[in-house]
Amino acid sequence: MKTMQQHIFRRWRWWLAALVATLCIAYTCSRINQAKTVIVSNPSSFHLTNKPVIIHRSTLGNEGSSKQRPVLYGGDGVKIIPQTDDTDADSVWDELFFLSDFNPGETKTYQLKWEQRNDRASARVNAHLGKRFAAQQPVKPVLRDTFLPGDLPAILGYQPYQTDGPVWENDRVGFRHYLDGRNAKDLFGKQHADLVLDKIGLTSGGAVVDNYHVLAPWGRDVLSVGESPGLGGIALLIGNKPARLGVSAGDTFTPIERTVFNISASGPLRTLVGLDYQNWHASPERVYQVSELSSIWPGMYAFQNKVQLSGLIGGEQLLVSIPNTNTGRGLSEWMVNDSWVALYTHDQQSYDREHWLGLALLLPKEFYRGNSTFEGEEGLQDAFYAKMKPIENQYIEYYVVGCWEYADPQFKEESYFKNYLQKLADQLDTEVLIEIR
Repeated sequence: MKTMQQHIFRRWRWWLAALVATLCIAYTCSRINQAKTVIVSNPSSFHLTNKPVIIHRSTLGNEGSSKQRPVLYGGDGVKIIPQTDDTDADSVWDELFFLSDFNPGETKTYQLKWEQRNDRASARVNAHLGKRFAAQQPVKPVLRDTFLPGDLPAILGYQPYQTDGPVWENDRVGFRHYLDGRNAKDLFGKQHADLVLDKIGLTSGGAVVDNYHVLAPWGRDVLSVGESPGLGGIALLIGNKPARLGVSAGDTFTPIERTVFNISASGPLRTLVGLDYQNWHASPERVYQVSELSSIWPGMYAFQNKVQLSGLIGGEQLLVSIPNTNTGRGLSEWMVNDSWVALYTHDQQSYDREHWLGLALLLPKEFYRGNSTFEGEEGLQDAFYAKMKPIENQYIEYYVVGCWEYADPQFKEESYFKNYLQKLADQLDTEVLIEIR
């Protein structure tokens, strides 16, 4: 009898444990699939177009399994697939990113759910680096690369990089960075929205070739950077002496011990491209660590750049450049709104002065300290420079703008270009309000 009771008790205990486990799983699934409400508001009087909305994962709680990702549903039931980015390189995404348009004062409500999905939004941006590891090898795409002093093309005897270094683009414009030791930045004009820059600069056999300085159906390289850090490139002013972060073409020595490049996000909605310049010997007495983070998203003729310096001693100013190789006009300075200063040039300043270009930097007023030129300084002439006050280990954010007449014929007019800068600055100055329930 006792044995029968023990058997019944054991069976009852097993069924009870199974029931509790089932209820726990059901409760957990219910929590995971329970939608959060995300409320996003435009507090300004401006129309916002392709406005980034960034939600940090820490604000979403611990919902979702390792195989699930957040999906948003708008009030009209439209499914929005946000981008999830790992911005701190710990192999776990930490930012949710999507774009939306807002009327003045408009509030939008989304339902956020966790779903197991592999689909992505249509690609509207791209970042790419192609490299060959020997002169006769074809170029291969890489997400990360380290450039050492011995990798200078004048030492190797060949150019290791497709388009001299990485490219990033959206539906309006493209940019590139000369990773080959020069560390200058350049501009690609685009005639249509297709993402094409990962395909240029190559022969059919995968060899490096300069085939993008002539007009093609997609566009072309439109800017001559000359002896300068290029459009949005950086240098440093130490006292009254400028120092270039890099070298000129043909040099066999670089003052930077190690440059690490990384594509941490390459679309479909945002790119994140990082550069770490390790042990930059800017002078015999001064060694700096410099980090750049470049980002682009759709709808703008610009990209965001963030620069951080460490090792500051005192008397330094960050320099940000605009090439003036093909213009005799001076630099225009314009206080666009309470937050942003625009430095710009507008002229037929493409190669051979064929096309109208509007070039600009949008700079935060709190760091801006005027502008200058450094004619006669090797590697630093051929440009106007914004001067910015750096703070140890703090990022300075600015925007680099390139507007080509073939992308929009109205960019021939300076008034139209200035109107675009005004709208862009107002968009950047507006922070959407985010509430999660």
